Amino acid sequence: MISLIKNTIVESIISLIRILFSSFSELNSFKYLFFKEDNKLLTSCKYKKSYYLFNKSNIKYETEEYVIMSFFDITKRKRLEKDLEFEQNMFETLCNELPESIVLFSDEIIYSNLILRKKFKYTKATLANKSFSELISNDDKELFYTYIENIDINKNKDFIFKMKRKDDIEFWAKLKTKKLEKENGECFYLSLIVDITNEKLKLEKLNQLANYDKLTEVINRRKFDELLLQEYKRSKRYEINTCGLFLDIDHFKNINDTYGHDIGDSVLVELSTLVKKHIRDTDIFARWGGEEFVLILTQIDIESAKKIAENLRMTIESNSFKKVNKVTTSMGLSKLKNNERLSTFLKRLDSALYKAKKGGRNRVEIL
Repeated sequence: MISLIKNTIVESIISLIRILFSSFSELNSFKYLFFKEDNKLLTSCKYKKSYYLFNKSNIKYETEEYVIMSFFDITKRKRLEKDLEFEQNMFETLCNELPESIVLFSDEIIYSNLILRKKFKYTKATLANKSFSELISNDDKELFYTYIENIDINKNKDFIFKMKRKDDIEFWAKLKTKKLEKENGECFYLSLIVDITNEKLKLEKLNQLANYDKLTEVINRRKFDELLLQEYKRSKRYEINTCGLFLDIDHFKNINDTYGHDIGDSVLVELSTLVKKHIRDTDIFARWGGEEFVLILTQIDIESAKKIAENLRMTIESNSFKKVNKVTTSMGLSKLKNNERLSTFLKRLDSALYKAKKGGRNRVEIL
């Protein structure tokens, strides 16, 4: 009986091998493929265009030993592995050829391309397993966390923020992120990062030129009109008290004629700096034109506004200006009335200023 089983097993193995190999010469080749020179069996190999995984087991029965070999065709799996390897190599090659930085992360960084590592001054080893948030400026970390939490809402939006290199030098960047989710719910994020520092600086410069007076660096009349309209609408909507102040430098023509325009310009700059130091962050201060300035005082009644105006007048009068020494100002003050037009409000401020000049200058008049 045992002999019959033994013969059946041997015959089955031979039949299997014959299916795999059409001739004895191929069987002989098969033997050399699967065994090393020391006759040690390998675990897998390629034969022609197919791949096989096999296992060798020794079985001892009574006084004899038997060898059982099991074969598995793993050609499809091997080809899939090669396809995946090819796609991975293609992905990395493509990413490294792009001019932008690319990163894949969950919390920690999983993949980064060569451009990113050069930009942030990291090696592949030092960047591996580092949290992506470590590359974000401390000023923008909370903003970044909020962006990631709401990525499904912001998926088509670019996120602009400051990033930080290994040497702590910061730069402006634009981030576009795609959320990748596995079947088990685990999330990954693939981001494209573009350095926009130069564009940001150019935009800020254009904004400075468009909205700020070149000499005094306070907002210009165009920007003032925009902010005044916003404050006007807010005042009407929430019934907030708003007051305005026109300020004019007394006898400024004499300063220019006596000391020259360069000194006159320095007076304008020094006065602007002085006023900015003594008003609130919520107030709107602008150069109206020439030696005239305008100040909008928000959320304030007329009596409190008058105190601020008088304090400014006395501060300017007591200040020692370069070359000129003493400078005085005339001011016209008024409160924005309910439902009146802005043009009417501004005309009343101008009339109050005219009254202060006619009244002897270096004073505040209210209308």
